[in-house]
Amino acid sequence: MTLVRSIAALVVFALAIAGCKKDEGNPAGNNNNTPDRRGTYVGTMADAAGGGAVTMNVGVAKALDILPVSGVFRPAAGGSITLSGTYNTANDSIYISGGGYTFAGRFNGGQISGTCIGPNGTGIFSVAVSTAANPVKVYTGSFSAGSDNGPFNLLINGSALSGVAYIVTQSASLPFSGTVQGTSITVVDPARSNRVIATGTVSNNGATVSGQTLSSSGQPNGTWSGTLVQ
Repeated sequence: MTLVRSIAALVVFALAIAGCKKDEGNPAGNNNNTPDRRGTYVGTMADAAGGGAVTMNVGVAKALDILPVSGVFRPAAGGSITLSGTYNTANDSIYISGGGYTFAGRFNGGQISGTCIGPNGTGIFSVAVSTAANPVKVYTGSFSAGSDNGPFNLLINGSALSGVAYIVTQSASLPFSGTVQGTSITVVDPARSNRVIATGTVSNNGATVSGQTLSSSGQPNGTWSGTLVQ
């Protein structure tokens, strides 16, 4: 897909989000049934250049349908980009941009995830609520698996793991999820019936993660490693 088509697709997605009506079964707006999405969300974005860490701060006034959002994107290559935008409580959607990057997504399953368009083309992102008592840890790194390779970003939220990898050889993004039990990591592919695609460990007091990738037959076919960035 060309960058022009990607941008067009993102615009259509953003307009669709803006035009969605409230879910009558889960009313939003100025009533007590509105889910409170305010808070700090921390996570990752992955694209052809490696992506980076994302922080989004949602809302100051629950009584409003449209909440202000501020944020920061920290590319893996370095630097810091300020983001701003809005969160629509009527359909749990977010639209935030800055520095040539535009993020559009929705809240689902305890996270906000969606698509990012930037200078390096299309990427995908995922962020989860991070608190002092339960901080989200963000790692960036790279992998090799058979003939495939590329960068990845992952977040660990308690015992839950999620993230995205960019497969350079296929020019495609791969969302993944998994679990963390103690220092042991299991990574699965939700699109393939949660097949285990990698295993690993958390090391150096949480500063690094690493392990091996697995083929469709469950045999080791590569390695992966990452470093804590947030």
